[in-house]
Order: sequence, then structure tokens, then C-alpha cells
Amino acid sequence: MNSSSALQILLHLSDSSLPVGRFAHSFGLEPLAMEGLIEGEEELLEYLITNLRDCFAPLDGVAVSWSYRHFSEGNFRALHDLDNLVTCRKIIPSTRLASKYCGRELIRILSEISISMELNSFTDQISRQKKGGNLSVVIGAASAAAGIGIRECVVMEMRSAVSSLLSAAVRLGLLSALSAQRLLWQSAGIIEEAAEISLGLDQEAMATWFPDADAYSLRHRFAFGRNFGS
Repeated sequence: MNSSSALQILLHLSDSSLPVGRFAHSFGLEPLAMEGLIEGEEELLEYLITNLRDCFAPLDGVAVSWSYRHFSEGNFRALHDLDNLVTCRKIIPSTRLASKYCGRELIRILSEISISMELNSFTDQISRQKKGGNLSVVIGAASAAAGIGIRECVVMEMRSAVSSLLSAAVRLGLLSALSAQRLLWQSAGIIEEAAEISLGLDQEAMATWFPDADAYSLRHRFAFGRNFGS
């Protein structure tokens, strides 16, 4: 696949309008906002940086990078093992379900655009199973199949995480759409740093560490009037 085609697929996978279900999740932001713990831009930025550095990068980012490597080597067994490991390391039920739901929605989209026969084979295996299909694993495999560079793939996933979180912040009334775009632009350096973390870790080191946010997320499912699934 030529570089132009790879770029087209990268833009397609990173498009905020891609209907995989991320729009329905606040990535732990809503429960904190409901408790009044995040009210302004300064607190939001602190949460974004912590979440990216301690949650997205060392788990989802690592999964993307190793999924990319395993797919590139044609090691489907390692891909499925990685998928199972990601599920185990997502300790919050709502986050775990969101990861699988979004991943399986992406698989449905990939079945329509058919990047490669090898990718179709992998996604068909997941579709036939009742478990697995984490979004980060599917994105890594799809990026490798498309010929997108591994670093570009991980940066794309980190930027998508930041963009989705800021989108949730806008819908929660924590900042304006214009401010969200400014913060997204200013987060370029943070995103690059997060990608470095992801690319430098072994898959066995995948983990998240944000206990305060996790505690509120566990209570979120019982919250009255919530707008997001997580």
C-alpha cells in the first residue's frame, strides 16, 4: 500500500466522526465533574495530562504498539493473547466494556473498507468469538495492515484519546468548543511524550494508575442523570 493510501486510512481512523462509540464515553471525566472535582480549565488540563500519562499511554498506547508489531510479524496467536491481556488490565467494568464495544464497532467498519486479507482474517476470528476485540488492539492491527508507521499509529491513538476527552468536557459544560480546540493544539507535546511512553514499554508492563478517578468511576454506573456510559 502506497504512502498516500496509508495517509488516507490514518485520517479515516483518526476522524472524530468515525462511529465506533467513543462519543458515548467521558473517560472518567463525568463522575469527577458531577462531584464538583473538575470545574475549570486548569483542573481539566491537569486531569487530561494525568489520564494520558498514567492511563492511556501505559495501557492503550502500549497495546496499540504491540498489536502493530504482532500483526506485522503475522503472529495472530500473540495478537489474541495481547487482546486477552488488555481485557484483564482494564479493571473498571465500564472502561472494559467500552473498549470492547468500540473495538467491535471498528471491526464492523473495517469489514466494509477491507484494508487487507490478513486483517480481514484477524477481525473475522474476533467476530466469531464472544470475547476480545479491544479497540487498541484492532487499531494497531489495522494500522499495520495499512502501512501506517508504528509511531504515527500510536500518536494517532493518543491524540484521539485527548480529542475524545475534550469533546466530553465540552458536552459537560466544562469549557467551550473553541477552548477545546486550543487545548488540543497545545497538547501536541504531551501527546508526543505519551507516545514515547507507549513505544518504550513491554506489553507485560501494561497498567494504569489513577486510583482516585477509578473510585469515582466505579460509582458512576449508579449516578442519577448521567450522560455518559463511563
